[in-house]
Amino acid sequence: RWIRVDPSVASGMAFIMVNEQGQNRIIVTPGANARLSAHDADNAEDAIAGAQVLVAQFESPPGVVERALELARRHGVRTILNPAPAREVGDDLLALVDVITPNEAEAHALAGLSDDDFSPEAAAHALRERGVKKVVLTMGESGAYVLDETGGRRISGVTVPVVDTTGAGDAFTGALAVALARGLSIDEAAGYANLGGAFCVTRPGVVPGLGTEQDIRSLRDANPESAPKIGGAL
Repeated sequence: RWIRVDPSVASGMAFIMVNEQGQNRIIVTPGANARLSAHDADNAEDAIAGAQVLVAQFESPPGVVERALELARRHGVRTILNPAPAREVGDDLLALVDVITPNEAEAHALAGLSDDDFSPEAAAHALRERGVKKVVLTMGESGAYVLDETGGRRISGVTVPVVDTTGAGDAFTGALAVALARGLSIDEAAGYANLGGAFCVTRPGVVPGLGTEQDIRSLRDANPESAPKIGGAL
């Protein structure tokens, strides 16, 4: 409905390299994504106003991301930012974010910490100081570190055989958004998101790794010792 075609530029593309351990490196060329503007967010204001959660990321320019976050805040819609690929942004944008879901490299870049000073705890506190309300820092099979107004804690992950880590952050953030939209607490939502990210890395490619709710439930049931406890809404 809000797609428009710019014939003067190619579609955005990502070139993905995966090693034998399933770890990836991604080169992103934005293409038409870079042509998005705040006007595009304004055109979608009705949809944003009617949502329970708005998810934003940085394959779109900061201007359109900030405008979408502003509209969500205006209409009382919870906002989630997956800051990938990492880029420099101002505190004004981050102050519009209810929940941020960086991986360790993205948190390191946004927090502005030196290698010697970096830790999940230090990075999360630095992001809160920049205006973000809640930080859910992803740490692969180690789970996630959550920091909000009540303090910080680790949410355990699930150990699975890793085939391809591409898309794990997207799967994590998508599952987190679903869980929060259904009324789960931030800790329960992070646990559900850990399962979504874990399922993703067991499949090659991004789209095949975006599990259904049944896929995520099956992974939880197959790991009763380590799987997080999740509320009845999921």
